[in-house]
Amino acid sequence: MTKIYESLLKLQSELPKAINDSNNPAWKSKYISLQQLLNLVTTTIHTNGFCIITKSGKDEFGHFCETMLVHSTGEAIPSRQYLELGSKVNMQGIGAANTYARRTGLMQLLGITSYDQNDDDANQFDPDVEKYFKYKNKLENSSKEQLKNNIDSIKNTINELNDVNPKWGTELNAILNMRIK
Repeated sequence: MTKIYESLLKLQSELPKAINDSNNPAWKSKYISLQQLLNLVTTTIHTNGFCIITKSGKDEFGHFCETMLVHSTGEAIPSRQYLELGSKVNMQGIGAANTYARRTGLMQLLGITSYDQNDDDANQFDPDVEKYFKYKNKLENSSKEQLKNNIDSIKNTINELNDVNPKWGTELNAILNMRIK
């Protein structure tokens, strides 16, 4: 099982910092959404020979969500999260708890935490990560016409982000090319 851990070490060294993007009004706190987390880590996971498999079930201890980080060698590292359903023992409650468990299980497997961009510890916040996600969102949500009209500015920004992290440049160029076809 040494290959999986060597690959996991490489994967973890390549992961950018995770920035909280969602609000939890009940707890007056912020968290990283499952979608944002997957957008952040999936490419790095795949390029290091891993995939993510998630399954749900119920055993003698209750409902659970199990996330596995599976390596191309066939080795896997599982993380099982038991769901706290409270009074919501219905599909909506199970679905919400499952989403929470998928997010926390994946974060545990990857050894990452998420940060609020307003944290007092400035070392925990990377402005390049925020710029990357804001720009990616802008590319994905702009019209074809808007993209074509601003192509020079867009390419300059992509080149700046590429200098920080070449994977970002590759991904943003792919999104741009797909959107302006």
